[in-house]
Amino acid sequence: SLKAALLEASPAPPARFFNDWTVEFTSADDAPLEDVTLRSARAFMPVHGHYGTPDPRRTQHEDEPAVFDLDALNLFMRGPWQIKLAVSSPSTGDAELVFDVCVEE
Repeated sequence: SLKAALLEASPAPPARFFNDWTVEFTSADDAPLEDVTLRSARAFMPVHGHYGTPDPRRTQHEDEPAVFDLDALNLFMRGPWQIKLAVSSPSTGDAELVFDVCVEE
């Protein structure tokens, strides 16, 4: 099994428009996944059935391959959002992981 943890978020809590996140992917036993690929990262608003655009820039840390920066994650409306991360790992398989957030302001 594969897990994701939000290490840093700016701004925090999430705010309208561009947000920058740092996430780490781990195995079920909390070991960093050195073989993970972040195939996509998208902000989705389930209430309205649309995605935020453009998709955030994804940058893998060279010194920590389990850690990725998501820059310019566009949460352009107030309300609930899902941040959907599609990942692959030869050691744990493919998964879609979802962070549920709510933009208040």
